[in-house]
Amino acid sequence: MRVISAMLIAAATMLTLCAPGAAQVPGPKQPPAPKKEKELPPVSIRFRNDTKLTIVLQGISVSPRGVQRRGQPILIREGRAAIDGNVPPGVRLITIVDYNQPSRPLLQNFPLPVAPGRDLQVLIRTDPKNPQRIVLTPDQ
Repeated sequence: MRVISAMLIAAATMLTLCAPGAAQVPGPKQPPAPKKEKELPPVSIRFRNDTKLTIVLQGISVSPRGVQRRGQPILIREGRAAIDGNVPPGVRLITIVDYNQPSRPLLQNFPLPVAPGRDLQVLIRTDPKNPQRIVLTPDQ
């Protein structure tokens, strides 16, 4: 009796493994998915802090539809550099605050144009005419 039931189970298993399933039967071809707009590759922005302050920098990307996407806050100590990575092309609004006084903005919503396919290097300096003011200049 055990031998017969074992043979029946083995035969049923072989039939299920060998029989074509619904997923294996070729069907009508699906039309190709509609192509999305070509997305531009993200870029990186390297910020170097040439001030005497430890600062916190945060960027906001604005999409063509007007949606704002905030980047992570980046801590940059004096004389050091940090990278804001995976930035989409377009306008990036840069806000810089003093690390020791976060309620004191040094630069607020400064528009930084980001070209597609080109990484940027930016210096953060104090304005020579007004030391209380921060300016961004391209590093070349």
